[in-house]
Amino acid sequence: MTTPETPKPSRPAGGFASKQQTEALRRIEATLDAASQALPVRLYHPADDAPAEVVAHFSYAPEGEDWSAFGDVTRGSQGLVISRLEITPGATSSGVTGGLLRKVPIGEVLAAVRLNAAWETARREGTRAILGEEPAKGLFGESDEKAPRRGGRAPITSDLLRQVATAYLEETAPGTPAGAMKRMAERFGRPEETLRTWVTRARKDGWLGPGAKGRAGAEPGPRLVLYRIEQEGPAGRLKQADADPGQ
Repeated sequence: MTTPETPKPSRPAGGFASKQQTEALRRIEATLDAASQALPVRLYHPADDAPAEVVAHFSYAPEGEDWSAFGDVTRGSQGLVISRLEITPGATSSGVTGGLLRKVPIGEVLAAVRLNAAWETARREGTRAILGEEPAKGLFGESDEKAPRRGGRAPITSDLLRQVATAYLEETAPGTPAGAMKRMAERFGRPEETLRTWVTRARKDGWLGPGAKGRAGAEPGPRLVLYRIEQEGPAGRLKQADADPGQ
């Protein structure tokens, strides 16, 4: 991941530079200086299961304090905003208290995020202006460094989506009462909103077929059908036929 500690770019060799190149270099230096003086907030490329509108995750652990903060950065109509914030007290802390909440410098954290974003923009635009080539991927681009998972968030794996699809088919089968998402939330020990996200992802990834607008329920998706056939042989085909009597 690119960080404010990255060395400043050298000026064009030979002392000759266009006005556009000189201005680009000035912007890089100015935004880098500003970002370097902000809070030491780390930025990460969004995790695979992050909502589409999240442009980065951030973490902040103040020196000498027994707590840390982690959250999401979203780009909205007013620019970059902190859309999610988690506070983790340290082992010697008495937990998340009002005093601890007041210690979190939300405004300074957001300012640091915005300064880093401004520096990244200047770096990318400046690389094109000075070198005439596309810049290396940096702060908000693809990166091998992923945000650490926090808050007990479960990774969305194929196995999880298969389980979610199977549970959804069971909970929305003909004759079952309303409240399928509530029952699924109880089964998986997660909020209903999380289960709705997982069901949507299961449809997208082919574990569930499309549902009727405004109605709960679905048919097995092609991946679930194939899984049942591979794992259960002829019995899997029978289950599919029962689930979709029109075939």
